[in-house]
Amino acid sequence: MARVFWKPVLYRAVIAIAYSLLGIFWAKNPPSVLVAIATAVLFLLCALFVWPVTRLAGLPERMRTGLTAAALGWIVAGVLLFIFREPAAMASIIALGLALGGIGELVAGWGRKELGRPAADMVISGALGIIGAVVLVLVSVALGSNLDPHGIFGTAAMIVVCIGVHQVLAAIGYRRDVNKSAEQS
Repeated sequence: MARVFWKPVLYRAVIAIAYSLLGIFWAKNPPSVLVAIATAVLFLLCALFVWPVTRLAGLPERMRTGLTAAALGWIVAGVLLFIFREPAAMASIIALGLALGGIGELVAGWGRKELGRPAADMVISGALGIIGAVVLVLVSVALGSNLDPHGIFGTAAMIVVCIGVHQVLAAIGYRRDVNKSAEQS
């Protein structure tokens, strides 16, 4: 499993960290179109990187279903972000994408102890996505009419950087497992 998962997980980590750097270090007042497009690209690339894994032979059905649901949730959120650019709508769609992806990853990894580290990492990523969705909704409600693209982008970037760092650590662990397995053979 580690041999299969390390590249898609690493690619997701790189795109998540790139998105986070853009969101965290953007000076002031990013246009809502930039926030929408950057987040849409994030969700669509995450789905693109995960989708081939869902088609692998030998992947347990529950894991396949969960990862497919996560990818479809990210696709839906990504497409919606190309349509809606109002701050409240963007915050809701980003929270929806994080929640759907998180639920899909939780389903994929929950109770799959025989799969080892990949299942545990999916549970962690899923939990981070769901917690991030809740945080984004709470921030949006707290800001109310003061909600702006800068606040959405900064909050989403902070959430995504947590997911990205976890993904980097997971990918490094998978790669180490692959190398260790190759040395033993």
